[in-house]
Amino acid sequence: KPDFDQIDGLCPSIAIDQKTVGANPRSTVGTITEIYDYFRVLFARIGKPHCPNCHIPISAESPDKIAALLIKNFMGQTITISAPIANDQKGEFVNELEKLFTSSYYRFSIDGQNYRFKDIKEIKNLNLKKTYRHSIDVILDLAEVTENEASRLQDAVEQAFKLSNGLCKVTAGEHSYMYSSKRICLKCASPFPEIEPRLFSFNSPIGACQTCHGLGFVYYFTSALHGSSEHDLEKLEGADESIFICKECHGKRLNAEALSVTINDKTIYDYCSLSIKDLIKILESLKLDAREQEISGRLLLEINNRLNFLFNVGLGYLSLTRSSRTISGGEGQRIRLATQIGSSLSGVLYILDEPTTGLDSTTALQVIL
Repeated sequence: KPDFDQIDGLCPSIAIDQKTVGANPRSTVGTITEIYDYFRVLFARIGKPHCPNCHIPISAESPDKIAALLIKNFMGQTITISAPIANDQKGEFVNELEKLFTSSYYRFSIDGQNYRFKDIKEIKNLNLKKTYRHSIDVILDLAEVTENEASRLQDAVEQAFKLSNGLCKVTAGEHSYMYSSKRICLKCASPFPEIEPRLFSFNSPIGACQTCHGLGFVYYFTSALHGSSEHDLEKLEGADESIFICKECHGKRLNAEALSVTINDKTIYDYCSLSIKDLIKILESLKLDAREQEISGRLLLEINNRLNFLFNVGLGYLSLTRSSRTISGGEGQRIRLATQIGSSLSGVLYILDEPTTGLDSTTALQVIL
């Protein structure tokens, strides 16, 4: 027990000791300093997606563009436009059908059969079994596709989007086609996942490379490699002989969709693989429109502040993709110092263990002040 009863006026203290930042293979300079978290949000907000297969830009399509696409693809044909309410789902769907009926929707396609209900009693008499899977569409329009019907087609597509959360089903003959107000490649019809911060996380199954599970490397036992297969694999620098760079993501840790989103034609890996010194310069020259500047202003400010803290403590040569396993004790100490300063705490006393190891006391004091 201390030899005193009370101490007044002592600031809250944070001790930054000299030790490595950890050997977790999933940890990087970017994740330790939380700068990568800001980058993930930045790309989720203003990143521009491209098709991983066709490499063309992808954007959420509006009803007028889809109407023009219908005219191009189904000119002269009679099509049915409907809103999918259930797609091979279990349930009775009585409440859903009654709600739609009271909203003046009377025509439905249920499990491949068309219905036109006259009253709610007919809906209850359907007796759909809740243990069976059902497909239900609200039939909105049956029209012959001509250029004069563009406005009619657009109205039907808008209705479908409102009823089915951005989906529209078009049936021509025996074939059905699904359209979405969400992101989809118009060339190969490949859907693009929702752009959210998790898409750019190699620690999440949503964004991680499926081959290496976000590690950037894979293990191969030498005895399992035969013939020329070993020559197709690139060894991870400084690692054991059985560790090779992932052939799917080439060590970038992310899946193809995450690596297809760009800002100024650069992916999140392109930015984070730069040295901190070069990254600061690149971010200063970003070309963003007024909307993007408004959205990204606060994010870029936080990123730049934290990058400059790292640069000021002499770590401008590191990249955010640098694995924590390769960080020395002195580098780890400076990373932790920059991380604490980046938290913008006030009235805090910092205690540095051997600050002269990689960081002299004068520089430390200048950074903190």
